[in-house]
This record gives sequence, C-alpha cells and structure tokens, in this order.
Amino acid sequence: MSEPTGPGPRGGALLFSRAVVALRHVVVVGWIAAAVAMTLTLPGLGGSADLELPLADDAAPLAAERRPADVFGAPLISRTQVVVSRPGGLSVAEQAALGRFALDVSRRRVPGLEEIAAAVPLTSAGGVAPGAREGPASILTYLAFGESASVARQARLGRDYIAAAPVPADATAGLTGSSAVRQDQIETINDWLPLVVGVTLALIALVVAIVFRS
Repeated sequence: MSEPTGPGPRGGALLFSRAVVALRHVVVVGWIAAAVAMTLTLPGLGGSADLELPLADDAAPLAAERRPADVFGAPLISRTQVVVSRPGGLSVAEQAALGRFALDVSRRRVPGLEEIAAAVPLTSAGGVAPGAREGPASILTYLAFGESASVARQARLGRDYIAAAPVPADATAGLTGSSAVRQDQIETINDWLPLVVGVTLALIALVVAIVFRS
C-alpha cells in the first residue's frame, strides 16, 4: 500500500473546506449581495474634503503648502488650471478680456464662483511667463481654492469658470492640472466599476458552476 504523498486537510480546515463546497451556491450569492450592498452604500471615490497624500500630517511638504494659506488666506500652489488657446493665437483684446474676468473672479464679483480664492492669468505672449515659448498667444489661468475644497469641487468650479469666461467662439478652453486629471480618473473608475464588478462576479459564478457541475 502506498503512503500518502503529503499531509491532507485535518480538523477545522477539513470542516471548513467541506462547508464551502456544500454551501457553494450560498457563498456565491452572498458574495454578489455583499458587492452590491457595498457599491450602493459606501462613499464613492473623491468624496473627501482633502487632497489625500501618503504623508504624515506634519510632513514638510504639507506644512510648506499650508503656510501660504495661513499667511495670504489662500494656497499659492494651484493644482487646477484653465488654458485658453487658438491655433492662430489670441488677440491682445481677447487676452485683456480674460485677464479682467480673472480679476473679477478674484474679487468675488462673478456669481457662482465665489469659492475660487484667486484666479491668476498668465499669457504666453513674448515668452515672458515661466515655461512659455515664442508662438501664438494663449492664456493659462491658475485657480486657487480654500483648503476645504475637495478635488471634485475644484474640478466643478473649474468647469464653471470656463463656462462663464469670455472665451472666443473659435478658441479652445480646457481644464488641466493634477486635480483635474485626478478627478477625470475618479469619474472614469466610478463609471466603469459597476460593469467590472458585474463581469467579475459573473465569471466567478460560471467557474463555480463548471467546476462543480451545478
């Protein structure tokens, strides 16, 4: 008689494996129900009021970012920007109009945009602004928000800024910056997550049915 090639499941492990096999249908249904319940009840991505970073609260980078907000009333580091451009460039009058609009926003004179602490426009004309190159003029406006503004709220206000700004009819206006990119990622995940979860659970149920022929 041949000896067993290795130790088999014993005691609690054996009972657990038999229970899982016997209750396989209950396990799959329970797993699906738990996934649906968590999707419906747990908060979505990007619901936090802060820009979460993998750093301690007293980390030097966060302290440096909070310091200008304490001194000037708004952070000087902008993670949300609005860019307005046109292949042939913006005229001087169009640049001036966008600059005046940014000033009105900073002075809280534009209804619906009062949560924007400051709007700082820079023109690429003349290559004077940092990183600007010679060529058709465009406007890049840095938006500053209070510390309580979430990523989603910053993105929403950025879009509202574009909608209210005097953007020329044939020019292109877009939202950029790390906050805008992160919000796009969050929205993409939230849009596709239910489908991914559904397909995954369907495949699990199919594999269980094939393996146990039930």
